[in-house]
Amino acid sequence: MGTETIRTNRNFLLLWSGNAVSLIGVHGARIAYPLLVLALTGSPVHAGWIGFAVNAPGMLFPLPAGVVADYGDRRRVLVRCQVVAAAAAAAACVFAIQPDSQWVWVLYVAAFVETSTGVFYGASEFGAARDVVPVAQRPTAMSMLEALQPLAILIGRGTGTALLGIARWLPFAIDAVTSVICLVTLRELRIGTPTPPPRDHVDRGVRALAGRVVAGLRVVWRDPFLRSTTPVIAVSNVVVQITLLQIMVGLQEDGQPVWMVGVVLAATGLVGVPAAWVASRLVGRVATQQVYRTALWSWTALLIPLTFTANPIALSACWGGIGVVGIVNNVALAMYRLERVPDDTLGRATAGVILVTTAGAALGAPIAGYLLRGFGTWGTSVVALALMAASALCGTMIDIHQQREVRTISGLRIQ
Repeated sequence: MGTETIRTNRNFLLLWSGNAVSLIGVHGARIAYPLLVLALTGSPVHAGWIGFAVNAPGMLFPLPAGVVADYGDRRRVLVRCQVVAAAAAAAACVFAIQPDSQWVWVLYVAAFVETSTGVFYGASEFGAARDVVPVAQRPTAMSMLEALQPLAILIGRGTGTALLGIARWLPFAIDAVTSVICLVTLRELRIGTPTPPPRDHVDRGVRALAGRVVAGLRVVWRDPFLRSTTPVIAVSNVVVQITLLQIMVGLQEDGQPVWMVGVVLAATGLVGVPAAWVASRLVGRVATQQVYRTALWSWTALLIPLTFTANPIALSACWGGIGVVGIVNNVALAMYRLERVPDDTLGRATAGVILVTTAGAALGAPIAGYLLRGFGTWGTSVVALALMAASALCGTMIDIHQQREVRTISGLRIQ
């Protein structure tokens, strides 16, 4: 009933379809940025730093984006984000037509700017979806929005690398075109203009950003499980970024065509939707702590074959497996926060977790570049495996110790 009803919701379908098209272009460009820099400079360090440019906005702007989404005209924010994103993609396209390694910084700026618009777009899109969807349709709407990322990764990474093999400027041209298509759908979108809060309320909200970051981190720190899992997941994100760049460089060193990189890395998109389905069935039946510990050791096990093979099929299977485990673990940890963190601090706690874990992803990309330059692909894979194994061991020992403390305290209370 909900699915049939939402199919007639014109405003939501405009919002969803425009974002779907845009995300395909975005993920095509995101995979093309490091590959183009790698081709131009031959340096994994440069490729790692553009990975930092792609990931850094997710660490820097979630809270400002939330303030803009709460206090601004959401439709106007969405439109402006797409305009800026189209301009950034166009700049990257112009550079790629006549690439010059001395002007490679243009790609860094374009990647950073476009990803920044994505952070602000995502925050306002969530509120816009709530504005145009009745309460009865919201579960279906949220599921459709959640399914966009893995589908866009699957299509975008595959087409982005294929287009890069045809012409270096094509992925960025398509990225710009998809932003324009999204703009067309947004023009037809009808969202009621929210009543703006008082000016002093807005000023207080902006001034309180730093305080909100600290408050979010404080909430995370006070919960033993969140306090221990958040930095461990951040380190895991470092490992994921190292593995991502290692796969890119390793496949090219093995003589594989550039489109094969997209095929391998699109494996996470292929398994994304079924992984979300598995997570929805698993979470609640298995303790979050058990899911978390299993995820840490599963990631470690999946990294072992990556140390000894460059076979695209094996790489796809392992990379897809890493994605499945990540989705299930993310859902389990999100449900833990929903159940344990008070409602009035949930947003700040989530922001605190995102701040730390995204920092791991952002820093992992340049770390990967320096490791590849210093140790090569095999040495880098060994370092990644050792770092993941150490994280799994530390995370497991800390979690077991915490559970023993909880049981001891519970026993004392019973007596």
